[in-house]
Formats: sequence, structure tokens, C-alpha cells
Amino acid sequence: MLEKVNQKNIQQALAQFGMLEFFPSDPGTRAAIGLLLAKMCPHREALDWLVAEMVNHIGKWHGPTELRGLLCTRYKPSDGVEETCSLPGYTPRDAEEKQLEIHRQLKAGGWTEETGRRQLAASSLKLIDGMKKEWPQ
Repeated sequence: MLEKVNQKNIQQALAQFGMLEFFPSDPGTRAAIGLLLAKMCPHREALDWLVAEMVNHIGKWHGPTELRGLLCTRYKPSDGVEETCSLPGYTPRDAEEKQLEIHRQLKAGGWTEETGRRQLAASSLKLIDGMKKEWPQ
């Protein structure tokens, strides 16, 4: 069972977001971003992933719309508001290109460690989603 997001998780996320270039320093704005995170992150795993992607790969604050869009590249937001991400490497076109590359490798008979990991991850996520539907929380 996935752990729900709590206030401490949100505070830790905001502290880590403080490392991002252009992240707002105004306490009121940070509080509003915290509320947004609490509303849209379906569980702690999603929040942790979102923070890690922002800090380790994006590095800059692009606003709440892009934050939501990034979350939507991997998780369905708990408030039901979906957004498309326009950050390089996370656009729908980028996702499609990654899948096409996997398809080309598989079609050519090639199986790399990376494609194996992605296939396993995709299969695992489908299995978990199926289990969630059968056993609601």
C-alpha cells in the first residue's frame, strides 16, 4: 500500500525545491506550492519522484503548470487535473521517441539492459495498477 503524503513530506519537498534556480523565496508563495503538491500528488512515491526529477534533472523552477505537467508524465494527479509537460526530455514527443527506440531495438532483435529495465518497469506498473483496481484502498 502506498503511503499518503503528509505535512512533513511537503515541508521536506519545499526545502529541497529551495535548491532550484528561480524558486520563489516568498513564504506565502511557498505555502501555496505546498498546498498544490498536497492536492496533486497521489502518494509519497509520486512526491519523492517529482522532487528528485526537479532537483536532479531540471534544476530550475518553471512554475506550477510545468510542475504539474512533470508529475503527469508518470503519475495521475490525485486532484484529477492533468497537464502536458513542455520541459525538454519530458514532452509527449520525447516519450514517444523513447518508446519508438525501444520498439526499433526489439524489432531488430536487440535487447539492451535499458530496454529490459523499461519493459520490466512498465509491466510492473501495469500489474500494480491492476491490483489497485481489484483492491481499492
